[in-house]
Amino acid sequence: MLTEDLASLNVLTEESILTELYQRLHQGDFHTFVGDTLLVLNPNEFQDIYGNQFHDRYNFKSRSDNEPHIFSVADKAYQDLLHNEEKQHIIFSGESKSGKTSNAHHLIKHFIYLGKSSGDVGIRIMKAIDVIHAFCHTSSPLNENSTRCVYQTQLTFGPTGKASGAIFSLFQLEKWCVSTIDNTA
Repeated sequence: MLTEDLASLNVLTEESILTELYQRLHQGDFHTFVGDTLLVLNPNEFQDIYGNQFHDRYNFKSRSDNEPHIFSVADKAYQDLLHNEEKQHIIFSGESKSGKTSNAHHLIKHFIYLGKSSGDVGIRIMKAIDVIHAFCHTSSPLNENSTRCVYQTQLTFGPTGKASGAIFSLFQLEKWCVSTIDNTA
């Protein structure tokens, strides 16, 4: 049986960790906890693990109720925000094409799911993120959709936990430019 938290391995060596990760990835489990940190091995292929049944599965659950997933990180942060009134910070780190942008997108969608509000707040937040991506993504030799800036998304919630908006901060890594105009639309 494979462990869902590498910090709980009896033997912590490079070989035991790599073997565990290889076996988990081989059986399709590419999310693994390392203590409170979620390690994601990006398979760079479509995975049908972000739909509504997964949103439901990670809705006000304890971490031990489900396998490791980006939604479990969002659910824990949302619960800590609501119950303990603690600000939450989630940082994505990794090399090019490691899935940082995609996982941030999935995380925000789950926060919006958890904080469902009666208006179109969630739709407006996701559209704003699409506009930001249009300005800060470009093609590179390694990644067709490479992020060329550091951006921070601060989701805001009302006292009842409903999503109320978002604040975005962008930090340029290089000069922005518009290189072509598509007149076919």
